[in-house]
Formats: sequence, C-alpha cells, structure tokens
Amino acid sequence: MKLLRLSSSVTAWVSKNYIRLLSFVLIWAASATFLYADKQPPSCSLSITPPGGSAPLNVTAIGGCTNQKNDIVAEVIDWGDGSKTAILPGSFASFTVPHTFAAAGTFIIILSAIDISGKQGTASQQIVVASPNMPPTCALSVAPGSGPMPLTVSANGQCSDRENDIVSIVINWGDGASTQETSGTHIYLTAGTFNVVLTATDSVGGTGSASQTVIVGPATNASPTCSMQLSSTSGKAPLMVTVDANCSDPENDIKSTVLDFGDGFYAGGTATHTFVRGGTFSLTLMAADSAGNASNTASGTVSVSDDPTLFVGVSNGQVKDFDESGNVINTLNTGRGGSVTGMSFDWMDNLYVTDFTANSVTKFAGSGTVVGDFGTGYNCNPESIVFDRAGNVYVGETGCSHALLKFDPYGNLLASFQVATEIEGSDWIDLAADQCTIVYTSQGTSVFSFNACTNHQGPTLTSGLNTGLGLRILPDGGALIANKQDIVRLDSAGRIITRYNSSGESCWVSLTLDPDGESFWAVDYCSSDIVRFDITSGNQLTKFNSGTPTQTVFGIGMRGTTIEATPAGPLIASPATISVAAGQSASLELTFSPSGAAINQSFAFACANLPIGASCSFSPATVIPTSSVSVNVTIATTGGGARLMPSFSSHLPLYAILLLVSNLILLSNTRGIRKHKKVLFLGAIVVTALIGSLLACGSSSQGRTGSSGGPPAPTPGSKTTPAATYPVIIQATSTSLASSTVVNLTVQ
Repeated sequence: MKLLRLSSSVTAWVSKNYIRLLSFVLIWAASATFLYADKQPPSCSLSITPPGGSAPLNVTAIGGCTNQKNDIVAEVIDWGDGSKTAILPGSFASFTVPHTFAAAGTFIIILSAIDISGKQGTASQQIVVASPNMPPTCALSVAPGSGPMPLTVSANGQCSDRENDIVSIVINWGDGASTQETSGTHIYLTAGTFNVVLTATDSVGGTGSASQTVIVGPATNASPTCSMQLSSTSGKAPLMVTVDANCSDPENDIKSTVLDFGDGFYAGGTATHTFVRGGTFSLTLMAADSAGNASNTASGTVSVSDDPTLFVGVSNGQVKDFDESGNVINTLNTGRGGSVTGMSFDWMDNLYVTDFTANSVTKFAGSGTVVGDFGTGYNCNPESIVFDRAGNVYVGETGCSHALLKFDPYGNLLASFQVATEIEGSDWIDLAADQCTIVYTSQGTSVFSFNACTNHQGPTLTSGLNTGLGLRILPDGGALIANKQDIVRLDSAGRIITRYNSSGESCWVSLTLDPDGESFWAVDYCSSDIVRFDITSGNQLTKFNSGTPTQTVFGIGMRGTTIEATPAGPLIASPATISVAAGQSASLELTFSPSGAAINQSFAFACANLPIGASCSFSPATVIPTSSVSVNVTIATTGGGARLMPSFSSHLPLYAILLLVSNLILLSNTRGIRKHKKVLFLGAIVVTALIGSLLACGSSSQGRTGSSGGPPAPTPGSKTTPAATYPVIIQATSTSLASSTVVNLTVQ
C-alpha cells in the first residue's frame, strides 16, 4: 500500500513538472551537441621491429594514442594472429609491448583507441613471418681419440641441411688450426685436451655442429726429421728426377718413409722418377717411427713443360722432331740407315721406332739418345709398333712371314701370331681399348681385326678402301685410315663417314692423333709434307714440309694423351727391391694408405712392365679400405725348363736329313743280301719321295692369303725369365683414383 502511494506521488510529480523536465533534457542535449560537435578522434602511431623474419619471430610494438581532451577510455593492439593486447590507461600515449609470432604468415597489426565520445583512432603495420629455418646437422668421428704427441688424427664428418643451403663448413681442431672440409687429417704437435668441432653454417646464419675430444699426451720419444734434395726442379717432359730422401730419428727407429711424387707415384725413400706429362708437381717426404710419431713434411716442387711435338720418320735412319709450327727441334738417328716408319712410347716416355729397312726396332731415351735395339727375330720389315697398358709391345710386319709379334716390355718375344693378310702382312697396327683387339691394314682394301688374347681372327671392319696404310683407333670406336689417295674416317660399324685430303697430296702413308683429342697429323710419302686436320670438320689446320726430298717421309708419331688419375694415397712396397733365381718367386708387402676420397672405394691391384715368364698375384686381390691396409704380393718367374712346343714344320729339314741318312745306311748294308736289292732300291725311292713331300708340305704351310711362301714366323723358344733387373709397376686403381709404386725385380 505504501508502494502504491509512492508510485502515485511520483507520477503526480512528473505530470505536474513535465514541461520543466522536458526543457532540462533538451537543454542538456543541446549542450552536449555543442561541446562534441567538432572533436577529433584519437591520433595513433605504431612501429613494429623487426619488420619480418622466420618463425618463431619475436617483435616489439612501440606506439601510442592521444586526443585533445585526453579522454581515451580504451586502447588495444590486435596482432592479426588471433591475439590482442590491451594497453593500460597509464600507457595510452606511449607503450612498448613485445609479442611472438609462432607460425608463418602475413599479419596486419592494428592499434586502435576509443575516446569517451566513442570516436576511434587507429594505426597499422603489416609484417611477414617466414617458415622457420632449420639449421644444419652434423656428425663427426675422429680417430684415434688419444695418443702421444705428435698425434696424427683423421676426422670424418658429414653435414646436411633441410634447405640444402650450407654456405660454409669448417673443422676447428681445437689448437687454432682449421680445415675447410667435412673430413681431413691433422697433426697435434703439443700435448693437451682438444675439442674438435665440425660446424656448418647455412645462408641465413643457422649453424649446426658436432664435436669430439682428442687427448694428446706427451711424446714418448722424439719425432723423425726429414729433408729432400732434387736433382732437377724443372725441365721438359719426359723429365727424370732423382730425389735424395734423408730422414733420421734420435731413437733410430723409423718405421716407414713415404715419398710422394705428386703424380700418383710413391716410393719408400730415395728414388729416381720420370715425369711424363707437363705440370707443376708438389713432392713431399714424411717418416714415422715405431711409436707413431710423424716427422715434419719435407717438400719440393718440380715444374715440367710438355709442348706437343711431332716425330717424323724419314730416310737414312733419321727421325725429325718438329714443333707444331714446323720448326725442327731435334734430329734423332738410329745409326742403321734406311726407312723409319712406326713409332710408339712406353710408360717412361721412351720412343721406339721400327727400322723398316734395317729389320729392327730402335729405342730412344727421352733425351733423344739411342738406348739400343729392342727385341730380335723380326721376319721381316717391321712397319708399326704399339704398347698395351701392361707395357707389352706389338709389332706389325710387312714382309716374309707377315706375322704379328708380341714382346714383353724388355724385348723378349712372347708370341707370334699368324693373321689374315692381303698384300703386305700385318702392316700398320693399333690396339683397341679392350687391350686385346689389334686392328690392322695389309696394304689392301680391308681393315682387319685380331684378338691377341684369344689368338683368333676377328671380323673385318671394312673392305672399301683403296690402299689401307697407317691407322689410329678413335675413342668412339671408329678409326682414321691413311688410304693412300686420301684419309678416311670409319665409324664403329666400319662405315666411311669422312674423307680428308689436301691439295697436291696423293700418297698418304701414316698418321697420328694429336693429344688435344680434336685433330690428327698425317704425312704424304710423295711430297714429304706434314698436314694437320680437324677430325670433326675435316678442315686443314696446318701444313708444312719435312725439309727432306720427296718420297723420304714414312711415319709420324706424337706422345699420346696421358690418362690422368687422382692419386688415391700412398702405396709403398716393402721391400722395394727383390732378387730371385729364374723359376723362383718372391713376396713383398704393399701398404696402401687411402686418402679421404679413396676411403670406402673398391680398389684392385695389378702389375705392369713384367718380363717374360713373370706374373703377379695379390692377397687379397681387391680391398675396400677405411684406413691403411696391407696386401701381400707374390712375383713368380719361370725357370729354364719351360719352353714353348716347336712347330713340326720348323723341324722338317731335320726330319728329312734323318730319313735320308737312315736310307743310306740301309743301302750300305745290302751287299750280303743281293736277292733283296730291288726291294731295298724301291724302298729308297719311297723314302726319297716322302722327304720331298714333307719339305713341300712344310713350305706350303707357311703361305698366307695374298703372299708368297717365305721364311717361317719366329716362335718364342723359351718362357724362361732372363737374368736382368726389371722395374715392375704395381698399381691400385678404382675408377678415376690410382696410386702406383715401382719394385725393382732382379732375376739371377
């Protein structure tokens, strides 16, 4: 009842004062409109640093909002990633607020403020957050982990990066030294504990690392010291250099010495080495004692020049050496007179030439001086010569038996092959990359092949020539043939694909490949000119005359392109000199210490430059080294009891004489038995006929297609290893990696 009375009173009051109340509201509204009609919204500023980066990205917002009346009631930062930050009233005008963007994206950050009148001010900034960068990761293994100083350790590491953008890799050995690789070796010369750290850095500065501790103790004894003296430090290939290796140790316990010639050859001490190609070679010498202490590294440099030169066989037993412009550098002389035709080089760059007229082969040292005759039993007119990779020699012969001869590296006859011929025997020859197939011409229309490994005639490559003479096999399996009237190029199927010629030339007789692999040189017998052609285009590049009369140029040769291989690491033979009696064998130990690139690669071992009757065997035959490995080598020789079976035809004259003598003896004993005289006489006639048939068969068996009968081909009479000293090359190879050493084999 009281509430009803109160409500009635209020209602009565409002009704009574309505006009007065309405007037007050209107006056207040008019006043508010007048007060805020021209008021500006808050003014805001915003700065975000950094303006971008990779997630997670920490940023700082600096800013604030103000207005005329200083009546801002709320201020908020919207980060654009679903989160907001309210600014406290005391910091409306100036604030510093941190924030972290956890994910990648493009974000618009907005600062907004509202004043008491509801007016709003804003400021904004866009920021781009990239996906997070993953730093590189590394793994490292260092061995050995401890030892006395000086301690040689090998570090093998790997680093990878998800973005594949590693820009630098370094191994810090912990003693101030570093290596810019993932793997390497290092020698600690002082005692201490060293933290070896492999670190990789990516393009945005992300780093990853791996580490291992190496403990180096005090030296148990003094390290060896080494020095070297070189007989020559520069010259033209082939350059022979003697290295006098001097290493000493206070305890006199040097265990190993390694002399690295810088070209893939190694020795265990003082040695003489021939550099057969141009370049600057860094020689190093190191020794280690029985405690594992390594010496200092003695070093030297040998600079070898190797300007391509041409060797041209002319008359009077001479070989002219020209530069590529036609200037005569030197004139070599066999001292035998006559024509010089074929030419080839052995592994030490000695030059061998066939003395066609003198029926011999002459060997020249790299200096151009005559070493002497090579091989015997030529039968006859040796025309061409080629080496295989094992150092063995093949000689093609034009006349007599027309045989293809094979010699060991020291001139001992290994085999005599009877090959198919046309006009003039196994005339000009070359050896295919398989080291078995001999490709040759016979001054006819064909190019033949013969497998010297299986002793079988191979397919005929082509029969479309005019007169096939000198030839060279190309790397693609094709060949270049001096075709007398021109020069032809065959593809691997035997098809003629290019012809080469030069004005005024019509008697092309011999050719050789240039080491550049893009051109070849050829000689014309009639004009005595020397011409260079581009293999692909057929264009003539150079032409000059030998300076000798016409019809006096017969052959041409150049040092071939050296197959370069990356040294695989030291290969040392112990002992490096062995001596055996013929028929006996000797063993030695190879120590192969692979370099970084050679680790975990498969290596096979082989011998080259072996004499007749000698062979090598290895145990194990192949290795996949992870560190230094030892391999046992056995070199066997053949004694005097081993002979090749002589052919029946070669002894026909002897058999005939024996039959004739026995017939005469038989007739001389017939005085007492005259009644059988007629029978015995008839027997003598039969024996005589038999002798004649044997001789006829023997003679006819020597004939070959395209040739008249001649003296029989020489046959190797013995497999006995002759008494001499032989430099045998032992090599470890794996694709493009190779290491070699030389063992001197003395056969007594």
